Amino acid sequence: MRAGREERSGVGMTAIPASQEGATASTPTDRLFLAILPGPGVAADMQALAVSLFERHQVEARAMEVARLHMTLHFLGDFTGVPAGLLAGAGRALDPIETACFDVVLDRALSFDGDRRRRPWVLSGSGPGTVALRALHAETGRKLAAEGVAVQGGQPFRPHVTLGYARIGLPASAVDPCVMHVHEIALVRSHIGRARHEVLMRWKLRPRS
Repeated sequence: MRAGREERSGVGMTAIPASQEGATASTPTDRLFLAILPGPGVAADMQALAVSLFERHQVEARAMEVARLHMTLHFLGDFTGVPAGLLAGAGRALDPIETACFDVVLDRALSFDGDRRRRPWVLSGSGPGTVALRALHAETGRKLAAEGVAVQGGQPFRPHVTLGYARIGLPASAVDPCVMHVHEIALVRSHIGRARHEVLMRWKLRPRS
């Protein structure tokens, strides 16, 4: 994979490799993960839903910024800088992706366990789209492992989008559906402590037949 920007039409990736090799400092500065990103309109709907839920339950909390809404596919770890070797391995692993584009319907709001001050309020769903997400998670996990790219965590995959954090839990309930069109995977760099996400690489899914 060449340095700089590489674009391929159709199936493939758009890559913006980082030139900074990970160092061994004690404080990580960068969190890397593979994610599905909602389109701008869908992300705005998700943020509006979060605001509505917080108001309805009389919770003082901030809805996630539109630019940071995402569905994590694989967590790759925290680093000081961006390891060039990880980018190269991910690029080899995920080009191409065999899964075709699909839609996922997110129509259920609930909260996950967290500490007493930060309970994640999330948007989840079920149905064929969720089944396809699990298949994509499994496919990309196998490809990453084959290239020696370590995936962190080990928890069961629970497809969701985090809408924000609150001190209290949210009882599971049906909400107006948000439909995400899954057509690519992004490698996201989260600048730790700065509330900013940056997309480093993108891989296109196959067109629907």
